[in-house]
Amino acid sequence: RGRETIAGAFNVQKGGVLYGRYWGCFEEVRNLYFEVCYYRLIQHVIERGLSRMEAGAGQSGGGKFLRGFDASITHSSHWIKDRELYARVRGFVQYERSAIEDETNFMNRELGAFKATSPKPEAKDNDGEDPVVPVVVTVL
Repeated sequence: RGRETIAGAFNVQKGGVLYGRYWGCFEEVRNLYFEVCYYRLIQHVIERGLSRMEAGAGQSGGGKFLRGFDASITHSSHWIKDRELYARVRGFVQYERSAIEDETNFMNRELGAFKATSPKPEAKDNDGEDPVVPVVVTVL
């Protein structure tokens, strides 16, 4: 606002893809999240001719899916020292995995807004290996 930064996002660009990662704000402003984490990043992708944007994990309730992003499986690794807790968490994750895969496949196959008409773009090669380029977006 003016010359004062009130929000920002850290993203990584590699291989023709922009990966959304972290965001934060100093002040709550209606729709600021969407401006910082979607609209500015989509503009960045278009202006630079990138092949796609991965919005990152998070936001329950299918919010990203409702805004045109495919539902996708994310992976994470955790070390749990307590063996009993580890066994319980592992059991739950194994139980939950097939339900998440089924839901993700259903959302993309049956509910995706652009599935019948728009093929996914091929990833840009950019002459082989791209360096990892951090992209910081701020709203002033």
